Amino acid sequence: MAADDGRLERLERRVAALEDQIAIYQLLMTYGPSADSGSDDVVRAIHHPDAEYDSGLEVFRGGEQIGDMIASLPLHRDIMAGGSAHLATMPVVHVDGDRATAVCHGQLLRFDREADAFRIWRATAVRLEFRRTGDGWKIYRRANRLLDGSDASHQHFRDGLEAVGAAPGPAVPAEAVPAEAVPAEAVPAEAVPAEAVPAEVVPADAPAG
Repeated sequence: MAADDGRLERLERRVAALEDQIAIYQLLMTYGPSADSGSDDVVRAIHHPDAEYDSGLEVFRGGEQIGDMIASLPLHRDIMAGGSAHLATMPVVHVDGDRATAVCHGQLLRFDREADAFRIWRATAVRLEFRRTGDGWKIYRRANRLLDGSDASHQHFRDGLEAVGAAPGPAVPAEAVPAEAVPAEAVPAEAVPAEAVPAEVVPADAPAG
């Protein structure tokens, strides 16, 4: 009986971990459609009240200010009005209790009416932190860095890989990086096919959306 209880407890822990991962995926994937539809109410709802969004060009602090960016920032409204797609790749996620970290790619596509096609306007290295609240998981911090070939952009990704436990790294404050490595079954094993990566060059001075 004790052995059965142990197996049940382990199963419950694994199910809870999967539920956390899915909840975080849902948060990340909700942002793009919300940004592209001007749904500032949804953006406010998925962010922690004390959230911070560092676009690489400007920093927005607090869930309300991030929502205001979607609702009224002239640059964002212009991008959206012209046709846009804020995309994120499948993230690598590490959950540690009520905190989580993630790393992924981000892309901003804009519609070119003359060509009747979308163009990649910005591609970024994205690092995220999440916090569990009484109302579920929320985005706590997001930092984007333009993938312009700079050492800073490469280091941003390297730091993100260390934060999720995918690469060894120096000691980091516990509040910034969880201590346990990402379970092997949580990390996708296959690389993205080369043909799936657009070849267009992203302008280095392209502003963030």
